[in-house]
Amino acid sequence: MGPPRRVRWFVWAVVVLALATTASAFFRGSFPPSGRDLFAALLLAVVTALARFLPVQLAPRTQVTVDSAAAFVSVLLLPPYLAVTAVGLGLGVASLVRPSIFIQQAFNVAMGVLAVAVGALIVDRFLPVPIDEASDLDLLKGVLPAALAMWSVNTLLVDAVIALQQRRRLFERWWPTHRLGIWQEISLYLIGLLILVSPVEHTWALALVIVPSAVVYRSLRDGVALKFQTRRALEELADVVDLRDRYTHAHCRRVGEMSQLLARRLGFEPEEVERIYLAARVHDVGKIGIKSTVLLKPGDLSEPEWLEMRSHPEVGARIIEKFPEFTHGKELVLSHHERWDGDGYPRGLAGTEIPAGARVIAVADAWDAMVSHRAYRRAMDLELAFAEMERGRGSQFEPRVLDAFLLLLKERPELAVQHTEIIQEVDIAEEQCSAG
Repeated sequence: MGPPRRVRWFVWAVVVLALATTASAFFRGSFPPSGRDLFAALLLAVVTALARFLPVQLAPRTQVTVDSAAAFVSVLLLPPYLAVTAVGLGLGVASLVRPSIFIQQAFNVAMGVLAVAVGALIVDRFLPVPIDEASDLDLLKGVLPAALAMWSVNTLLVDAVIALQQRRRLFERWWPTHRLGIWQEISLYLIGLLILVSPVEHTWALALVIVPSAVVYRSLRDGVALKFQTRRALEELADVVDLRDRYTHAHCRRVGEMSQLLARRLGFEPEEVERIYLAARVHDVGKIGIKSTVLLKPGDLSEPEWLEMRSHPEVGARIIEKFPEFTHGKELVLSHHERWDGDGYPRGLAGTEIPAGARVIAVADAWDAMVSHRAYRRAMDLELAFAEMERGRGSQFEPRVLDAFLLLLKERPELAVQHTEIIQEVDIAEEQCSAG
């Protein structure tokens, strides 16, 4: 199933507008172009295609393309008709090499062409002399408005198509959508300006930029890959902790998924939802430092054993702070056993002193613990688990978070189930004793 009709109409309107601006640029252009301009246009088309074909992963669900620098150079260096041609050709080739939905390809190419056309129009208005003849002040007056206009066109069109797709108001989620990549975009425009300085006298110098740019791209890509590998390694470590106790196997994974759903329901920003999910996935990683005789003890814990068990949030926080990708989740892991009334541990925080994400994880963690077999008890019946959760309102749990979670369980009955894959040896032994 393709996008809704309203989205298709909007995309085709953008495509028609891009074609019209391209035709207008050709109509106003001076022919024939110089060999220097043709060479620069061809080179910039190649760079644009490579940049679009090789996006950089900033986050698990966020990529940024790096063709803005090449587009900006095109605007400043080439006549408008060659600028839109170079960028349109580069984006078109990239779309063909990495195929996707046709309407999406058309929108991406049209959006790039429109941004270049608007940028070229502003440069033509505020920078009437050639680049190599412009003073620093004239260059600044032409460069800044053009960069701002190009960025605005791209973000406006992206936000408009998302708003139409999701049936929401324009700009309703503009900042959350664009804030992750804004500094990267600014950097790309600055790179474009730096690139421009070298080929003013020698066009062939543009080719020299490709090698260091490729090195920078490779370094950035490898850095992001290292972050992902670090994240995966820590998640695997959390799973190993679960595997130590067969009664809690997959506990962290379930708590992560429920915390993510609950955070979304509560209206957290997407970036914060991801942070809560990651912290929930590794919230018990500190149990790797707990002795098995304590962690797997089938009966009540002694006071020293209980103190050791209560140390796992602090141990987990110390482990997590060593991993750059997870430092933002340290406070959530440290605080996931705090209580709304202040009787939790390890710091005895109360109310809003507890990080909001930790309040979310605490609810999901408590529910999964209640409905799962443990070494010292069987899983609670669902009716009793619901009653226990209600009993914790305002004491163990923040009321608003608890209400949202209980509503989530009612709407998603597949979450309100017991996890009874493991038969409790301790309970079997007790039952045999009782029978005897």
